[in-house]
Amino acid sequence: MSTNRTADHKDDGHDRRRDIKTPRKEIASRPRILRVRQEGMFSDAWFWLAGIFVVIGLLMKEDGFIALAACLLTTLSIAWLWSNRSLKGLVYRRRFDRQRVFPGETIEMTLEVTNYKFLPLSWVRFEDEFPLNVAPDPAQVRLSATGSSETTGYLRSAFSIRWYERIQRSYQLHCQQRGHYFLGPVKAESGDLFTLFTSREERLILDPIIVYPQIWPLRELNIPTRAPFGEVRTRHSLIQAPPRTRGI
Repeated sequence: MSTNRTADHKDDGHDRRRDIKTPRKEIASRPRILRVRQEGMFSDAWFWLAGIFVVIGLLMKEDGFIALAACLLTTLSIAWLWSNRSLKGLVYRRRFDRQRVFPGETIEMTLEVTNYKFLPLSWVRFEDEFPLNVAPDPAQVRLSATGSSETTGYLRSAFSIRWYERIQRSYQLHCQQRGHYFLGPVKAESGDLFTLFTSREERLILDPIIVYPQIWPLRELNIPTRAPFGEVRTRHSLIQAPPRTRGI
């Protein structure tokens, strides 16, 4: 599972797949959708082309042109419905073995994609925004640049998922610098079998990761001991002197 800064992570044999039965609480707790967009190769010219085939078939009394127009309209209708429903019931989730570490430690993250519908997806892509200081192991995958920030990148992954199936993929996150980081949001993209239509969503799925400051032994800090109480005298001593006692 190795890529470069601009390559996607492809579906391979290291994914863990298993079937699921019915939708659970994941559907009820669907994340907030920030943006929805639909694109495709379709235009009004396809309808005009189907109409021309129908007219030619009627004038020439050729059933082939009418059948061709019917096939064209049927294909467009199925592709549009497929693309419109492709991201429905599709759950994207991150799981961690821990979310609080020290610099230099690693976190095991598992991406989980679940398809809670009868409609299979021949392709689905995700772009997960990651801080570069909490990046996956370069031996597995490299983040692609966002173009807008030098401190964040995209973890790109592609899947092919059947109906009521769950796919899991694991990564090792290397925490390099102290800070409070958030993973997300996520961009999802899918469509029909013929890629005539494409549906895109931006989902607000945020997971925090806290990297504590590095702890150093006092011996390695080389603090001078010649003035343990500082260089400025005060009237009130920090340590009580035992010889100075008071009596009645």
